[in-house]
Amino acid sequence: MKVLIVGLSGLVVGIAILLLVQVYQEDPPSETLLVEAVPPTEEKLVKAPERANMEFDDAPLSEVVRVFNKSNATQIELADPAMGEMKITASLRSGNPDVFVSLLELTFDLRVEHVDESKIVLYRKEAL
Repeated sequence: MKVLIVGLSGLVVGIAILLLVQVYQEDPPSETLLVEAVPPTEEKLVKAPERANMEFDDAPLSEVVRVFNKSNATQIELADPAMGEMKITASLRSGNPDVFVSLLELTFDLRVEHVDESKIVLYRKEAL
């Protein structure tokens, strides 16, 4: 099952994803749940080649971040290289790093630090 979440902000999308995760845990569907979060203005802001869908099936987070960074000015870094071993299955739009890191933050219980406009660092919450 593929779910498309359209939100006005990262917070709205994050809350929608959190609610989906709770519903999924209480009453799991018979098929894999893929969540794709897209802001309503993305269609206007991102040109077609830049908004390609990226599909990952049980891929290491390090590989997903590497592929994502190739198509974005905003670069994502993992504070701890061991985090790269986490596995992720997702369908993502390549042109929206904020939605991607919000998904990672909720899925893996990570802390996100926006260092500047071009750099986002992900930390394990227990590393605070």
